[in-house]
Amino acid sequence: MLSYRYIEFFCVVFTLSLFAPLGSALEPYADKPTAFVNVSVISMANETVLEHQTVLINDGKIVSIGPMDATKVPRKATKIDGEGKYLVPGLIDLHAHFFAGRKGNMELLPIYLNQGVTTLLNMKGSKGILTMREQVDSGEVLGPEIYTTTPILGNASPYPATFDEAVTLTKQFHAKGYDFVKVYNQIPAEGYRDIIETAEKLDFPVVGHAVRSVMLEGVLNAKQDLAHMEEIIYGYFPDELDESKIPELTQHIKNSGISIIATLIAYHNIIRQIDDIESMINSPGVSELPTSLTRSWQAENNTYLKRFSPESNEAYLRPSFAFIQKLTKAFHEAGIPILMGTDACISIVVPGYSAHDELQELVDAGLSPYAAMASATREAAIFLNAEHEIGTIEVGKRADLLLLNANPLENIEHTRKIEGVMTRGKWLPKQ
Repeated sequence: MLSYRYIEFFCVVFTLSLFAPLGSALEPYADKPTAFVNVSVISMANETVLEHQTVLINDGKIVSIGPMDATKVPRKATKIDGEGKYLVPGLIDLHAHFFAGRKGNMELLPIYLNQGVTTLLNMKGSKGILTMREQVDSGEVLGPEIYTTTPILGNASPYPATFDEAVTLTKQFHAKGYDFVKVYNQIPAEGYRDIIETAEKLDFPVVGHAVRSVMLEGVLNAKQDLAHMEEIIYGYFPDELDESKIPELTQHIKNSGISIIATLIAYHNIIRQIDDIESMINSPGVSELPTSLTRSWQAENNTYLKRFSPESNEAYLRPSFAFIQKLTKAFHEAGIPILMGTDACISIVVPGYSAHDELQELVDAGLSPYAAMASATREAAIFLNAEHEIGTIEVGKRADLLLLNANPLENIEHTRKIEGVMTRGKWLPKQ
């Protein structure tokens, strides 16, 4: 009879063997140089496409970029054939969520990476998210770089109403290492002002909804960035979608200096769910997700189906979405930063996949493919105050890269044609 210790040893060896293909695929690229050879580079520092380039990666950083014929590749480097392919910065989703529970949230990380999302901003912080961020940063877990807001202030709890509560919570969250303060609808005006003042003293940026007690005017005065384009409607057009107000509003927002994370796909997908929930449940990527997340998306549990009807679509949601598209175009043309975020993990907004959906929504709203790509790379990095590290392909920056089989500047749909993803210098080929 086998001893318990022998059986335990056998189980450990067998379990590790199941993960051997992933380990063997990653290990060589972590410790030696990697070169993309004969690749077209879209650096996103500008709209130029540099053809026949060699991009050399070492220790997780971009160490050289140059013409293939004039750039030496170290003998020990792993070569990746870039002929006919396009190298772009990894995508940044500035409005992501984790709602799948501890184990399920871990399962979401490779899904983001598989779709080229190498950095994300989680919009509902918790102790568990901070722990997961540490595990990714240390290399214990492979996943996109995680920035995170605080727990949501002004939803249910915490609910800061007074000066002392607002100041105390803001200071506590800053000390714990959160990257942004997240504000939601139901914060009294006094508490909101005190959050803003305290956060400003701490250099702790605030992002979120247009808090109803101060409306859009108060948000702009506070120079608070917005987490949804639809918040403009709630805060400025509560009664009538009056297009004549768009030019004056556009100038007002530009003068405020705020950025707006669009999340067009989140709003559009509400309309689509009401139209045809069964088709939406079968959207690409849904089958890859943990059931702890998707259970609430099913028709019998879906909160949008309970709140809205087909009549709601025609009377309100469709006209509102068309208006949101017009706002997006007008704001972008005025130079207001429009940023890529998807509200991933809300009902049928599939992590990773939603980044490509949102890029298409931005183009449909009137942005060029280059501008849409900038919203998910260079401009998103600036928003995170990380432009020195990510967002463009330049020497010295982190090797978060996406290798595509077609040029996304010609057709934004080409961002879906992924040959492989590099995160912190680790190469994850398509297979």
